[in-house]
Amino acid sequence: LLKNHILAHFSEALQKGQIQVYLQPCMRLLTGKLCHVEALMRWADPRYGLLSPGIIIPVLEESGLIHELDAFMIERAVKILHYQQENGLPLVPISVNLSSLDFFEMDPFAIAEAATERYGIPHEYLRFELTETAVVRDKGILSQAIQKFHRAGYQVWLDDFGSGYSSLNVLKDYQVDLIKLDMGFLRNFTAKSRSIIASVITMAKDLGVKTLVEGVETREQAEFARSIGCELLQGYYFGKPMALPELKHVRRKKQWEVETPQLRQYYGSLGAIDFLTDKSMAIVEFSRKHYHYLFANEEFRETLRSVGRNSLEEAESIITGRSGPIGRNLWNFMEDILHTRTGKTLTYTENGQYMKLDARHLASNGENHL
Repeated sequence: LLKNHILAHFSEALQKGQIQVYLQPCMRLLTGKLCHVEALMRWADPRYGLLSPGIIIPVLEESGLIHELDAFMIERAVKILHYQQENGLPLVPISVNLSSLDFFEMDPFAIAEAATERYGIPHEYLRFELTETAVVRDKGILSQAIQKFHRAGYQVWLDDFGSGYSSLNVLKDYQVDLIKLDMGFLRNFTAKSRSIIASVITMAKDLGVKTLVEGVETREQAEFARSIGCELLQGYYFGKPMALPELKHVRRKKQWEVETPQLRQYYGSLGAIDFLTDKSMAIVEFSRKHYHYLFANEEFRETLRSVGRNSLEEAESIITGRSGPIGRNLWNFMEDILHTRTGKTLTYTENGQYMKLDARHLASNGENHL
């Protein structure tokens, strides 16, 4: 009955505005900034209430109507970006999901081009998510489509990585900008699932591919993803899918800052860093006024404790305030690296213990440096 209802009323629902676009926030782990939202559909049906994609999309794919929904979602995503632009709001990039069937029933690229040109939206703010099964099913057509999107400046993401049987082949055969790890890995948060996720993150870094873990629901999961170097997180831990007015309210309430294109490139430079090193390692943001740890592994924290520094905040305060010979020495060392933009080594003694500090410049954004 529900399937028949969907097929009989889908076109009417599109025309009457019953199909709504919800946005789920995606955050950068190291900074807590809002960097992206995923566009997800909801059907506010007068008879059955709010219907989710999991119910609707299989029916639309089976009946050959999915391209109508996806064309609508592309258009609505660009309109939301236009609304942000017209009202002086910070532009938050939006990703839209595409089905493999779309490429036979319509031209998603042409629809995106027409919409972004009509509303004057830069291509970098619209991303497209393809499932692994879709890419494997129609290799030739989708390979050409991905190349076309890339040439025009759109990003293409691989959704639900690991949910199918050909994940490694997909990474080998296609150039994608980011992989989203399937939330199924996190439903049973075991030592085995942790090991698999960590290995995938490391492999993606070697390939120059960005990473996002979705389905994050707990602080434990978020901290684990941070510790292994995953760049982006999405899930109920940060926020559920919500309509644009609610997203605006939540963003103000939680004081989320929106990541600018400059910051996206700046912090994106950390994507290649190996967080799983067995060495004592930290990532520092340094300016003429402050010294701040964005990340420090347990080995680094233990090294600080060995010389009497009980927290990262204490170490930051000593260096920022240039307290004593150690604070001044480390501050001058950082300024020297900033001046030369090269790697340097400093050896010093603290609390009777020899310390060796290796550091290198990673990226700069105005007065801030990594």
